[in-house]
Amino acid sequence: MHVYWGNKWGLSSVFPLVQVGGAALVALLLWCLHPAVPLADVAARWWFNPLVYIVLWSPALVVLSDFWRQGRRDWTVLLPVFVLAMMLMGMFYDRRTGYNQTLFFSAAALIAAVAARRFRRPPLYTWFFWLYFVVLAVSLVWSPEKQVGMKLLEQSLMFVCVPAAYCCFPLSESDKYLVMRAMVYSALGFVLLTLLTMLYQSLTLSIPLQDWLVFDKHFIHGTDSYELVYAWQSYRHPSYNALVLVAALVAAFCLCARRLLSKGGLVCLSLAVFFLLYITQSRIGVIMWGLVSLLGVLWMIKGRTWRIVYSLCCLLLFVAFALYLWLGTSHLGVEPFRFQIWETVVRGIKAHPLMGLGLGGMRHMPTLEALTEDKYWAGVWFHLGPHNQYLGDWMQSGVFALVALLLMMGSLLWTAVRQRNLALLLFWLCVAVFMLIEMPLNLMRGITLFTCFTCFFAARPSDKS
Repeated sequence: MHVYWGNKWGLSSVFPLVQVGGAALVALLLWCLHPAVPLADVAARWWFNPLVYIVLWSPALVVLSDFWRQGRRDWTVLLPVFVLAMMLMGMFYDRRTGYNQTLFFSAAALIAAVAARRFRRPPLYTWFFWLYFVVLAVSLVWSPEKQVGMKLLEQSLMFVCVPAAYCCFPLSESDKYLVMRAMVYSALGFVLLTLLTMLYQSLTLSIPLQDWLVFDKHFIHGTDSYELVYAWQSYRHPSYNALVLVAALVAAFCLCARRLLSKGGLVCLSLAVFFLLYITQSRIGVIMWGLVSLLGVLWMIKGRTWRIVYSLCCLLLFVAFALYLWLGTSHLGVEPFRFQIWETVVRGIKAHPLMGLGLGGMRHMPTLEALTEDKYWAGVWFHLGPHNQYLGDWMQSGVFALVALLLMMGSLLWTAVRQRNLALLLFWLCVAVFMLIEMPLNLMRGITLFTCFTCFFAARPSDKS
């Protein structure tokens, strides 16, 4: 395998400087404005978004640079790979950017396939992605909320478009690792912007830095910590941002295992991701980070004895952490309201075990008043669902949706095992755990992250087919 990263004068080596320069420019402008305007107003200025794009999307220049320096001029390959890189890096900004880039990627792949008259046979998991979409579409028939169901179905079109797009162009192994490297540097840009925002908020609101270092569910300056540090972007949910960062960390482990990324770079990214998850108090994010880090290091350890010793140490760490949560006084456990939600979901399943309530119909079960008098948690139910993908699909679209979801997840696991694809296995494990406490496939952001990253990690390189 040959991966071309360019010489010292190529964009491959200087684009991190473009990122740092863009982040420094953002910091300078924020410092000049401090404390004239709050960050939310800064993010609305016309000049702010271009600076963010410089920091997050500058790694896409690597794809163009290396294609050009290798003398590769076939636009039917260059176009989809370049838009693929842009799509995956768009996940670091907001839900709309990632969704739009997904549509652009699907269109670019289709145009390239038609021009080159080249299509690949869909792999097994692609058919289960399509089956899941069909089951959701059928459940719309008996939904009491047709308008809401149609909106969900529109978002779910990505289950059709994204897997099909990967059948339309050849993704070589070197191109796949090239896109992974761009993902890693976009994650570093994301970390830079977020840390600058944290420092800015600390100065503007006079927040002591030690307040950020308390890993507990508490407010900082009267609001959640993630609302402050993610104020530069339009989607601030810490769990979904954690999923993007974990995907980049998976890519970093793959590159390091192939000796395409130094171990120092991997350690820096891993520690930076952990720090972000820590200050935003993302419990599921820390769990996913732990899974990826522990299993990724186990993957890279040589020697059976050392692997056994390492596995035992990880097991002891896990038991100690579980006992701390169970016996300690920390507020890091599952909120009691989640159990109340799940009990309500189970009642809904028992009332409609086979057909479900219909796509979008779960908002009718139960009424908000029956759930709780707390308006905040009532709104959480109304907008985010029952916080469990498996139970939520069963309640909303019936047992057939649950079976289709399990088949889709099972086919991805089978693909990872068959290909010995640890990147896909690690991300699959994170998503499977994530679905226990969230319902990502009911939100645009969650559907985009799931389809784009799983299909990317699962894509079998064309030069290995």
